[in-house]
Amino acid sequence: MKKIVKLSIGLIISLFFIFICKSTYAAYTTSGEYTYNDLDDGTISIVEYKGNSKNVEVPSTIDSKKVTKLELWAFKDNSTVTTIVLPEGLTTIEAYAFDGCSNLTTIKLPSTLNYISRLFIEECPKLTNYTIPEGLTKISNGDYQR
Repeated sequence: MKKIVKLSIGLIISLFFIFICKSTYAAYTTSGEYTYNDLDDGTISIVEYKGNSKNVEVPSTIDSKKVTKLELWAFKDNSTVTTIVLPEGLTTIEAYAFDGCSNLTTIKLPSTLNYISRLFIEECPKLTNYTIPEGLTKISNGDYQR
């Protein structure tokens, strides 16, 4: 019982940390269906997809900036999307990026992907079609990478 309590407290602290990390970013920018964050290397990370398309092809650039990362909860609870194609050049997918995408069946992951959280597809009961690319160098246990 003590172990369960300790694990529960640890989970709560971890979720609080993730929330703080997500909310302490500098100003976000919205362009079309995407909200993004500028990264130090001149590229961007997608913070949120605001569209309602069934088939989504994430662009490789937004506002002439290269997309290299999907943040926590980028597509959270999107029940419309069924297929997502991610662009070449994307290197990182954070935990819960597709959390709660209840009708998502297919994700096309790019060959440039080198970091992915094993929790990137939580609560996607219909997802059956995706292949982890060979160039992937790290699959995390759900920790947040900055």
